[in-house]
Amino acid sequence: MNKTNKITTQIKRLKESNYKRKVKIRVMPLKKNPNHYSIYLDMWVNNKHEYRFLERYLTGDKLRDDESVRIAIATRDKEEAEYYKNDISYSLSNWKKKGNFLEYFAAYAAKQPHPSWTSGLHAFEKFMAGRQTLQFQHIDTRLIESYRDHLLETFAVNTAWMYLAKLKACLNHAVKNGILERNPAKDVSIGRQETDKVFLTTDEITRLENAECPHPELKRAFLFACHTGLRLSDIEALNWRSISEGNLTIRQQKTSDLLIIPLPAEAIDLLGTQATGLVFDLPSRTYILKALKKWAQNAGIDKHIGFHTARHTFAVTSLEMEIDIYTLSKLMGHRTLEQTQVYAKIVDERKQAATAKRNAYWEKMRSKS
Repeated sequence: MNKTNKITTQIKRLKESNYKRKVKIRVMPLKKNPNHYSIYLDMWVNNKHEYRFLERYLTGDKLRDDESVRIAIATRDKEEAEYYKNDISYSLSNWKKKGNFLEYFAAYAAKQPHPSWTSGLHAFEKFMAGRQTLQFQHIDTRLIESYRDHLLETFAVNTAWMYLAKLKACLNHAVKNGILERNPAKDVSIGRQETDKVFLTTDEITRLENAECPHPELKRAFLFACHTGLRLSDIEALNWRSISEGNLTIRQQKTSDLLIIPLPAEAIDLLGTQATGLVFDLPSRTYILKALKKWAQNAGIDKHIGFHTARHTFAVTSLEMEIDIYTLSKLMGHRTLEQTQVYAKIVDERKQAATAKRNAYWEKMRSKS
């Protein structure tokens, strides 16, 4: 029996298995090879024709075709058992799971303000090796673990952590939308490495105040963040309605937690006259990085600063002003005290370094006498 006849026999077998079945097994020729066939399920879900491709094929190889037909029938039987439960929530969820996650990820990333989302999307697309589709139902823990290993082999640890975090956040969003019952990446993680936090001293803040900045509105916003500890996302969204009688009340963009803080005099002075709409009219984030670099150069500051440097600066200078760590944690909108203790460690190291300098100085003076 030639290959064509073998395939014809298997197709006939599948057709016969459809007798009095709600969920049908169908075949269709492949575009690249019309002599081979793809096996799929044909069913009605919520009054819509839906198709589920099983990634099983008829090629004329008897052993493989027998296995494909057996798996197709078993899968159909399982799907039909769910069908007869007449559970609308299952039907809807099952229909959504056939959606293309890559398109969903791209759409979700496009709505996020930070450019790291675009990088995270591209990293996952590259991992998928150019595949155009990835159904939600095919995303499992094994796939996520494989992606984690790929990230650790390809990027620095903290970059890998960030890219995995973007994927997990998108999958969490899919859970909220009822597409997935649980996040398959929930138990997959990458340990983040602690990095040195760049901050400015009070002297460097003064030098920035006196130096020319390529974008005056950015200068005002950055210095405001140095005195309040607000993140860039919160600065960008800050509306005059959030400021009343020297107090600031916002819903933090990153955590959605409510933050209520009294504004220090330095921050109030930077606000100027009360108006309406957004408090700061900032340029793109790409331009912000370039402008901050030029501004630091103008101020004679040899540090690689980003906008988040202002938040680090607020934390360190507050502790050096002997504001207690619990109060600082509340001012920064941290959920746990551990997040704030990182800055306490920085201040301790600075104190130790200062003491070492004093010891070295007096030792030098004694050696001269």
